[in-house]
Amino acid sequence: MLILVIIIIILLFAWKRLQKGSIIITNSTKSVITRLHSVNKLESAEMTITKIMRAEKELIDIIPNMSFDNTIQDFLLQDKMVFEIEWRVIAGLDLTKLNTWDVFTQLNGVVKINLPESEILHVILDENTKPYDRKIWLLTKGNIEMETQLRNKAKEEMREEAVKAGLLEVAQKNAKKNLEKIFQDLEVEVVFD
Repeated sequence: MLILVIIIIILLFAWKRLQKGSIIITNSTKSVITRLHSVNKLESAEMTITKIMRAEKELIDIIPNMSFDNTIQDFLLQDKMVFEIEWRVIAGLDLTKLNTWDVFTQLNGVVKINLPESEILHVILDENTKPYDRKIWLLTKGNIEMETQLRNKAKEEMREEAVKAGLLEVAQKNAKKNLEKIFQDLEVEVVFD
């Protein structure tokens, strides 16, 4: 009987140690490169935008033609989320849009380049972005797609806000300056159209 008690104590101790142990992560397969391609983008301006956004889903949206008292609905049926979202919006030139007829040498030896218009190249969600507040009430499980929908909407809004704030103009100006410096170092006179 004493041996059985000792075995049980040892097993309980081992079980507790296993519960507190660290998670072991192993690679089960080798990495597979699925795509490798050339990128001809000139990033020339970056803007960081932080915004607080709210999303909510009410049961009234799920069950139409039913009326609920607002207090009852708020307590039992609402799913709310508030996010502080930070995005990096990067603009510049897509040099793949530059054609051979866009670059030519004038009779005086000056190289003339018709640059493509600057564009938003990347909209990157900051990895520290997280829900600021999430309320899932009594009769809701929480809409698992709400966070994704909120991030997607925020991404489009950040793109629009960056354009309104003049990011594309700054990117075009910076791209010209950067290219002028490169050509100047090569002792080539260049003008941009």
